[in-house]
Amino acid sequence: DSVLDQTFGDWELLLVDDASPDPHVPRVLGEASRSDPRIRAWRRAANGGIAEASNEGIAAARGEFVAFVDHDDLLHRRALELAARALAAESDVDWLLTDEDKIDESGRHSEPCFKPPFSRHLLLSFNYVTHLRVVRRALLERLGGHRLGFDGAQDYDLALRAAAAGARFGHLAGVLYHWRTVRTSMALAAATKPAAHDNALRALAEHASGFPHGGAVTTEVLLQPASFFKVRRACPRDLPVAVVDTAGDGAPWTASLGRPVTLLRAGQGHGLAEHAERAR
Repeated sequence: DSVLDQTFGDWELLLVDDASPDPHVPRVLGEASRSDPRIRAWRRAANGGIAEASNEGIAAARGEFVAFVDHDDLLHRRALELAARALAAESDVDWLLTDEDKIDESGRHSEPCFKPPFSRHLLLSFNYVTHLRVVRRALLERLGGHRLGFDGAQDYDLALRAAAAGARFGHLAGVLYHWRTVRTSMALAAATKPAAHDNALRALAEHASGFPHGGAVTTEVLLQPASFFKVRRACPRDLPVAVVDTAGDGAPWTASLGRPVTLLRAGQGHGLAEHAERAR
């Protein structure tokens, strides 16, 4: 209903039944598709997981952009309208994200997440670009959609690959997506789906391994209930380092670093820019 209630009417709703064993699902989706010509629903022959089902939906999409909505979540009634306006105003955006909150089964809202403009550093710690995400279909096709084997973190893996491919992310301020907290939802506790964290760490490690400099990559779950991650990549032994020595006693301890060090005395701050240029 939150899609039907949108103030923006130029949409199509694709409902993919991933061979659900629940007998009511085909009936509900059939009723929905018959109620509005903008709704298309179909049942897959076999269960393939969320990544495969989502890719089938992407392949069937006809619009320039694809918005992803989980089956039990809600959109603000102006979500698509405001997203369309934002994308028209910034025509080079490939991935638009909005703010979000959580909603329980009684309709009570909580935990609003107000997001900053796109930050690749933040994305390495937290998949904050998913709800609501509106992605250019050409980008999805170029990336090959969601990768199989990353279910539960397929959206995080997609975002990391989009960032690596140079996609432009845009942020639309405003809580336009309501993530429902039910017992089996990642919104309530990520521990309900432990495989999602394992897949997220794999995606994160692969992404960090693609950086042009650095050694071995390590990843870990930093805060499990919120799906916060920590990624580290060992510095190359020959990485140049500049130290501003304000106390005048830096020479002894910098020698113990075991790597090239440029020691800048107080008042030599201009040397930082020169050092950075040499290190490129």
